[in-house]
Amino acid sequence: MEKPRVFVRTASGLIRTVSTLDAFFMSFWALSPLLGGVFIFWFSAAVFPGGNLPLASLVSIPFSLALAAVYAYFCSAMPRSGGDYIFVSRVLHPVLGFFMNFNYIFWVGLAWYPLNAWLTLTFTFSLAKSMGFAGVYDFWMQPTPLFIAGIVYIILMGIMMILGMRIYTKIQLIAGILGFIATALAIGVFAAHLGVEGFKTVFNSWAAQYTGTADSYNYIIEAAEGLGQGFKGWSGTGFLGSLAVLWFLMTIPVWSNWVAGEIKRADAVKTHMTAMGGTAILAGIICAIFTALIMGVTGWRFYTAFGYLTLYPPEGWNIPITAEWPNIMRIIETNPALLTLIDLGFAAAAFILIPMDILLFTRCTFAWSFDRIAPRFLSDVNPRFHTPVKTIALFTLIGIFWWWFYLYSGMYALIAAVTIGVSITFILTSIAGILFPYLRKDLYEASPAKKEILGIPVITIAGVIATIYMCIMVGMYLVHPGLRELSISPSVAALIIAILIASILIFYAARIYHKRKEGIDIMWAFKELPPG
Repeated sequence: MEKPRVFVRTASGLIRTVSTLDAFFMSFWALSPLLGGVFIFWFSAAVFPGGNLPLASLVSIPFSLALAAVYAYFCSAMPRSGGDYIFVSRVLHPVLGFFMNFNYIFWVGLAWYPLNAWLTLTFTFSLAKSMGFAGVYDFWMQPTPLFIAGIVYIILMGIMMILGMRIYTKIQLIAGILGFIATALAIGVFAAHLGVEGFKTVFNSWAAQYTGTADSYNYIIEAAEGLGQGFKGWSGTGFLGSLAVLWFLMTIPVWSNWVAGEIKRADAVKTHMTAMGGTAILAGIICAIFTALIMGVTGWRFYTAFGYLTLYPPEGWNIPITAEWPNIMRIIETNPALLTLIDLGFAAAAFILIPMDILLFTRCTFAWSFDRIAPRFLSDVNPRFHTPVKTIALFTLIGIFWWWFYLYSGMYALIAAVTIGVSITFILTSIAGILFPYLRKDLYEASPAKKEILGIPVITIAGVIATIYMCIMVGMYLVHPGLRELSISPSVAALIIAILIASILIFYAARIYHKRKEGIDIMWAFKELPPG
């Protein structure tokens, strides 16, 4: 009698078409330091005025690099699509692997996916505005037209991902290059306008119509300080707070891990350290340079005051913009051609964010299905395109719901809670990295990840550093009022517990089903790697 197959088939059906450069662009633009910094820099300045953002950006690099190292060594040892689900399920326990991966998809889908759609459409319509079509921006940024535009964009991205990784990576390369050009130009704009006195003059001229005073610059500083806010000097608490806010941005240098089974030379640590470690280093440097330029242009005392008043506007506040850096850039730079180029580059970079979310969703559910936790159709691969068409179609429909929820639910506290939600995934993966050489010695000893310093595995060292740092950052979100009110609440805690319970129930229901119907114990699958 033929022995039942542990996995749904003997080959994944996915093909290795992703180069190291493609993987780097994927990880870097998933993090998108200046796109993510649109809100992060403003929020950090408003809530932690005593935090030195340039210094915090540089200090965050080695810790982000430690997380990247955990993922890079895991990817070389287990080069399969599904990434950290594969790692944790094979090292710690299948239920933990499924839970932390299911949990990550939930929070990314709820928060980052629709936010990425919003960023793409905002920069796209801002591009039209920069080109002189202000009416296009004004019309499409209204709630209903924006919702319709988002649906069209989400469907188009689903179709593009169905057509295969070769097409996507070519588009990603072009979009990423345009994004780097826009990044350089944006840095250049702020560098060309260094000097607080020049900014004061330009800002006062622009803001007088809203404040009714000739010295709006100092009016804003005094208004914030009159409320007990704004810059009062550098502080250790402020610095830790800035690190915690930046962690929201710097937790994702590892995006390419979810397509590890489709990366060329995926069994080489160097491949993944180039993609993910390179992202951590470059993103941190860009954040440090850019935030230093913001300080040098606006003056930190003003920027923290303006940030607070635009984040928590007092009664009678009339200035129509926030302290997001693109708004500051449009005050200091009025050259339409230059602004158009910058908007074009960032619109292109934002354009590929939803496709990267689709890769996360589909490759992880593909891996669940391959291990027989999820329905078999989720791991079906189209023979023509070599992509999981049914899974992409499913998440395109779910994505439309997430987009609607983001625009109309008003539950922004849940959206802000993504930091706590996703940290669970990275902490569990880092703990798995610490224990990997000891709990799965068979896999470790036979893999390129077997590298040690003074007899201690490198992945263990990186895992300890990443775990300690992330726990400190999560602690900041739990104890600081300004972060806690955004990131954690009884409803958030209840959702995380509900996801854990659902994960346990789904896993054991699948185990019972396959054992009774096919005579297969799905626990067998987790003693080995799935087929490549």
